[in-house]
Amino acid sequence: MAYQPTFSDPRVKRRIKRALGFACACFSETKERQWSTRYIDKFFGISSNPLSNYLRGLLLICTDSHYSSLNHVSKKYRLNPRGVEFLIEKLLDKKHIDIYPCVLQVQEYGVEWAKEEFKQELSTRVFKYTNKTNRNWHPLQHLRREVKREVFKDSNLKYQYDIQCCAPRLLLQFSQRILEVLDPNQLVGPQNKKRPKWIQGPMDLWLPNLQAYLADRAQVRNELAQRADISVELAKEIINALFAGARIALNEDSAIYQLLEGDIARIHYLKQDPFISGLRDEIKIMWDYIKPVMPKRTITTKTGQEKRLPISSKQKWNLYFELELRVLTAITEYLNLTGNKFFTEHDGWCCERAVDEMELIDFVRTKTGFAIKLDLEILK
Repeated sequence: MAYQPTFSDPRVKRRIKRALGFACACFSETKERQWSTRYIDKFFGISSNPLSNYLRGLLLICTDSHYSSLNHVSKKYRLNPRGVEFLIEKLLDKKHIDIYPCVLQVQEYGVEWAKEEFKQELSTRVFKYTNKTNRNWHPLQHLRREVKREVFKDSNLKYQYDIQCCAPRLLLQFSQRILEVLDPNQLVGPQNKKRPKWIQGPMDLWLPNLQAYLADRAQVRNELAQRADISVELAKEIINALFAGARIALNEDSAIYQLLEGDIARIHYLKQDPFISGLRDEIKIMWDYIKPVMPKRTITTKTGQEKRLPISSKQKWNLYFELELRVLTAITEYLNLTGNKFFTEHDGWCCERAVDEMELIDFVRTKTGFAIKLDLEILK
């Protein structure tokens, strides 16, 4: 006989409410997300437990069962809205179900769970982060956007700031600030009177497509979305992927192929889109200037020669994360100096009070050398 919970048992209700809240707060009905089994078990219970296994099967739809502990790849899941509705009916009287639309109920259960789970940190507005690969991580960053907004608004963190075009802006400025790179084989000193060999200096070219994107990213994304018949959000993801070395190819392993879900017609279109073609050329120029200061990766050929490998996407992302963290560290220092409680999220943050933007921008420039621009949204 298949397992059926005793829904009238208060202990079962508590377990259901916690699993339901976590699922509603962190999973989407339409967008798959990678989640580790260990983290899911934290709120569902271990899968060998009958109730835990029942809730997992009811609330989550596994869309990709591939995982690799070695490569840190987890299974992918979506929220099952039918399972959510079924469990809400079991927790509440059916007469209440018709009063609130299901989408609002999902948000309410998610918000309630997050407030309870992170009650201490939200009340003090002092958060503990874990640093991995040059990024500060916190579980609140994984919440669905609409749930996160409600949680922060209710916790008096309603001033939400984002750094405009953070990755392109910082990487471009980094390439423009590179000092002369010298050949380490050219010794300078009394034993060697030769002048050191100049390899690379700062990038001083005007890159029109990249500059146009930085000047008005919304217009560029909207126009690309219209030309390629894709969403504006997808246009943004594709452009960001290009900065980390993503290729536009009919290759199932490529990031852009996956973003477009293997749509051959759109992949072919992007290959010849004038803006994308120009931007790809300019991104290559930018990375050519950065390459000499990146860690060197080599292989030994069959003939015994050492051959340098191209910069990998992972190396490019790691450099960006390092630059992003430098800027964010300066921002958090400024917020602490001004007594403004905050929560950070990679290239943005939310805080109690509006900041003096010009003063903050000057502070970041003094501390890091980077010039940033900010967007502000006040959560209501």
